Amino acid sequence: MDWFVIEGAPPWDGRYDLDAEQAPLTIREWQWIRTHSGYLPLTAVDGFAGHDPALFAVLALIAIRRAGRISTDEVDDMYTRFLDEPRLRVTLHSDEVADADPSRGKTNGNTNSSGDASTARSERSTSPPGRSGIREPASSVSGPTT
Repeated sequence: MDWFVIEGAPPWDGRYDLDAEQAPLTIREWQWIRTHSGYLPLTAVDGFAGHDPALFAVLALIAIRRAGRISTDEVDDMYTRFLDEPRLRVTLHSDEVADADPSRGKTNGNTNSSGDASTARSERSTSPPGRSGIREPASSVSGPTT
């Protein structure tokens, strides 16, 4: 199970599950990913590898929508709001086994802060993608677009 923690975007701050294995992304959700981040199903892994803030933001919005906190019609406007939110922090977590190395074990889903939320940056995870294609733990902080 993967989940996002959103900070700096009240009233949507919180934890949102996104289980793409149990409930695969819909055509509409892939359209949002393509429209807002430019990734396609076969290229999204590059966005995960690079911890692309645009990809993390749109996936977080998909999770918020699936949780019933926003409607389908609000996703595009919320993405625009996320782009302009200087304090936004989107952190991706996973409780899947990171890799086949038994010495690594299973993650507990905890992650440290990615740092100052007012600067745009991403942290790289060295873990390989889980079954859903999402690397963990990882974070992406988006800042103002220039």
